[in-house]
Amino acid sequence: MLRKGMSISAAEQRIAMPGGRRTLAARVWGSLEAAEKDCPGKRWIAIHGYLDNACTYDELAPRMVREGLATAVICIDMAGHGKSDFKEGYHAIDYVPDVIFAANSVNWDAFSLLAHSLGGGVAQCAAAAMPQRIARLVVIEALGWWSQESSAFPHTLATSVHATEARHRGDRSKSAPYASIEDCAQRRAKMNLVGALPLEAARILVSRGAKEDPRGGFMWASDPELLIPSRFRLDEGSVQAFVSAIRSPMLLVFAQDGLFRRFAMLGSKPFTARWCITVAGVYGLVCVAHSAAKLIGSKATDKIYGQMRPAFWFMVRWLRAGTSTTVMLREGGHHPHLVRPDDVLQAMVGWVGTKGKLMSSLGKDALLVKG
Repeated sequence: MLRKGMSISAAEQRIAMPGGRRTLAARVWGSLEAAEKDCPGKRWIAIHGYLDNACTYDELAPRMVREGLATAVICIDMAGHGKSDFKEGYHAIDYVPDVIFAANSVNWDAFSLLAHSLGGGVAQCAAAAMPQRIARLVVIEALGWWSQESSAFPHTLATSVHATEARHRGDRSKSAPYASIEDCAQRRAKMNLVGALPLEAARILVSRGAKEDPRGGFMWASDPELLIPSRFRLDEGSVQAFVSAIRSPMLLVFAQDGLFRRFAMLGSKPFTARWCITVAGVYGLVCVAHSAAKLIGSKATDKIYGQMRPAFWFMVRWLRAGTSTTVMLREGGHHPHLVRPDDVLQAMVGWVGTKGKLMSSLGKDALLVKG
């Protein structure tokens, strides 16, 4: 373990995907050579959120190495993000094999996952689909992806196709460049739709998320096609199937002022027993009222029903995540690992302290102790 306070830096790496048609970029903290010989609990692949990049872990990953929680952390840029290659079409579930291929590239048969937001759904799907590969996972501000009713599939596809037509018709990818990296950071801090993002945190993300524009100035490094709504979203039954299939130990980290603050209800904080009772009761009443309104052709309850349904779904997911431990931070917004990295690290250390001696889903390697 590195001495506390010792400065470490990240190494850049490119990871070839099968077929050789594209590569992922990554920032690697720690030693890959040492990690190959270490236990799965100390080698991590980190997955960022939508329109973020590998720099989202620039505060947390080196702390993990210094604290001894990690021998190596491979922070990947998902396809179309950061410095990774673009590809044809993007769907969240397609990121899952990319994570597995990244582990294969460094000969990690088993490893741990650190993930945020969109990446959290990727990590949870990977753990559910390939439990023999995932020793444990830490998921920040995520519990599965946002789902939809099965009946909405045709509308979702139509919306995506129309958006694709509109984007290419207007050629929005050639919007005016930003004058400086600082202007990009200012914009990134303001454009965050899921909570406040401090300017300093935005600067970290933009250091990798923006690039020089051939016309002068700067432009976003991510693929403009990522802004097009997905052509396909999983229904709630599928998301719950993934969450309930996870067998690896999982730490869920949320912030009170983060993405899920919208689901706080009648004084109860999300992801607590009291909250579950409150959500179940209110949702039951709303469903009765909504059914009655539909019988008389009224849309008066449509809005409240639409607001309550996601809260109920996330409550059910949380109850079905049988291997999880939940930590709710007082603050940190949607990016607590970037804004409050010491708080997230403390949560991880506490979790390892109580769970570290448990056997992983692999059935042979302790999470932190070799042999």
